[in-house]
Amino acid sequence: MAHTATTFSLSSHALDTTLGRPAANLQMTLARQVAGAVAGTWEPLATVATNSDGRVPASEMPPSLEPGLYQLTFQTGAYFAAHGVTDTIYPFVQIAFETRAAQHYHIPLLLSPFAYSTYRGS
Repeated sequence: MAHTATTFSLSSHALDTTLGRPAANLQMTLARQVAGAVAGTWEPLATVATNSDGRVPASEMPPSLEPGLYQLTFQTGAYFAAHGVTDTIYPFVQIAFETRAAQHYHIPLLLSPFAYSTYRGS
């Protein structure tokens, strides 16, 4: 997917570190902070599920996103419940991030029932 000089593309990847494999069928929502609105007001842009490799490729996300504040919300409680894991602490994980440059952003999630980690990938 090409992006213009002012837009960016986005992808994500989720790994279940307790199982040592991709977190397939993990529901994720992308939202953008509404400019000029009350702080914490978010506009949902897309809801998708990770594929069998735990990925949400850029082609599954809205094209040509404008720079700004975004958040990804992963439904980790439902994911673990579907795998028979009921003893967890995080019903969902929200990752807020800011984009400024016209480039590709990859936001991975490493998760377990009692911990998670994220970073900017490539």
